[in-house]
Amino acid sequence: MKNLLFFSVLIVILSAAACRKECPPDVKIGDKPLSEKSLRFFSYSGHPKLVFKDQTGQELLFTSPEGVQTEINKIAVYKQCTEAKFDGNSSYKYFEGTSKSISFFSQPAQFSIDFGLYTTILRPEQELFYDKLIVGVSGTGSVGRGELVTDIRFPDSFDDAELNITDSLTYIDTLTLNGQLFTEVYQTNSFEGRRVYYNKDKGIVGFKTLDRVYHLDRIE
Repeated sequence: MKNLLFFSVLIVILSAAACRKECPPDVKIGDKPLSEKSLRFFSYSGHPKLVFKDQTGQELLFTSPEGVQTEINKIAVYKQCTEAKFDGNSSYKYFEGTSKSISFFSQPAQFSIDFGLYTTILRPEQELFYDKLIVGVSGTGSVGRGELVTDIRFPDSFDDAELNITDSLTYIDTLTLNGQLFTEVYQTNSFEGRRVYYNKDKGIVGFKTLDRVYHLDRIE
């Protein structure tokens, strides 16, 4: 009976110790910088200023106080462990990736533009990488947001739904905004008449609100 009690207590102690086990630190197993193909979709550098005009010719200036931001981030691929406790942490084997982004703000404050490029994976536990671009303009009410896969970096077949594109950018050959012609444009889906337009060489080239159309006049 004493032996049975001893083993029962031992099991409880070992179980408690197992629950307190902490995962080891994340482990870097490689590098996955943005591809050259994807970087061609990111046209901004430094601290550019964007000048838009509406259909009346009135200018709207956007500035980028922090300029282009380049960040190193972890692309988690393989899970090493998960702590067996409430709100337990997990640790991963990861690749080190690089993301680029920039944020613009209109003067006076009314709109903001966000523009980012980063690398992600198709499925957990598989080294299937792809790069994605996200563009968006926000103001009074949602103006528009779009995503574009810039590079598929693996040969395996896949279902498009796996790319997790929530608001796809669609390509059009030509676009006229306020009498200005733009070519090779990607546009977001229309949201209550609002839309954003992007070009690989110039970045955001225009956007629509409920009552105005803005086109890119120049980059300073």
